Amino acid sequence: MPGRLRAAVGASYGEYTNLTAPVALRGRGDLAVGEGATATGWADALVRDGAESLADYEHPHLGRWAAITTQAYGRGRVTYVGTLPDRELAVALGRWVRPGPDPWTDRPSSVTVSSARNREGGRLLFVSNWSWDRVTVPLPVAARDLLSGTELGPGGILELESWDVRVLLERPAEE
Repeated sequence: MPGRLRAAVGASYGEYTNLTAPVALRGRGDLAVGEGATATGWADALVRDGAESLADYEHPHLGRWAAITTQAYGRGRVTYVGTLPDRELAVALGRWVRPGPDPWTDRPSSVTVSSARNREGGRLLFVSNWSWDRVTVPLPVAARDLLSGTELGPGGILELESWDVRVLLERPAEE
């Protein structure tokens, strides 16, 4: 495993286990994992084959394998998380993926923002309201609403109805 993705991942596993208790992790490289970060639920015993280890298990048996690996591939990077992260580990991974301040911090607690890249390398933003209440979100970036075609400027207000989602294409700052 991971089958056809093995070359892109740069790692594989031949052993995995369910975890009955959280297992502490030790960060490697530039992943800043705090002392309380743990693997939960299950553990893939990742064998590196070109990938860099970002975190290893602190465990008498699992400690010989990586818990999280990463490898440059094509124009991007493939990161394999071989466990269910606890909150502290999830936050550390989020900061590693997108270093620097989160421009979306000024938003209601019911709103999530996730992102992806399109074929041209543009950043897609998925802004979701997970509540029955209508909310407004300050827009920290310039973007185009891909569903309506509306251009939105930084500092504007994004209105989300209950259980609404908006798909935005972020505009570079120089546009």
